[in-house]
Amino acid sequence: GISLDAVSDLEPYWEGVRNLYSPFESGLPGPTGRVYHHEIPGGQLSNLRQQAIALGMADDFERIEDMYAAADRILGRIPKVTPSSKVVGDLALALVAAKADPADFAENPQNYDIPDSVVGFMAGELGDLPGGWPEPFRTKVLAGRQISIDVPPLTNE
Repeated sequence: GISLDAVSDLEPYWEGVRNLYSPFESGLPGPTGRVYHHEIPGGQLSNLRQQAIALGMADDFERIEDMYAAADRILGRIPKVTPSSKVVGDLALALVAAKADPADFAENPQNYDIPDSVVGFMAGELGDLPGGWPEPFRTKVLAGRQISIDVPPLTNE
């Protein structure tokens, strides 16, 4: 068979080719096989690309996709829906911007500037993870931080 990694390595080339004939296309360009690696949801993929452009990181987008997969593993392979997919994207962008090694970040998060969305997620702002929290990563992220989650009181109404 054909290796998915080998095919995925060719995709940046074909994206460049598509740019040459893009004036003749209508609609959105098709999805790529890289989605099987990075697992970025469709809406998040287009948002993440725009964020990368705005941050001057458009040329690093393949690295951002790879880092999204690493960030997802670090965070515990979370269900990626809005807003949790944004948390993964925020971490991926931060790791690429810092030129961080994902393994070092996972072991030593206290040595990095962690996005607020990641800290909030680890504090439970979006609820609990179905498979449990990634420890000791979570404990290291929350160490020394004042965490307060506003939960509205229950009423009989």
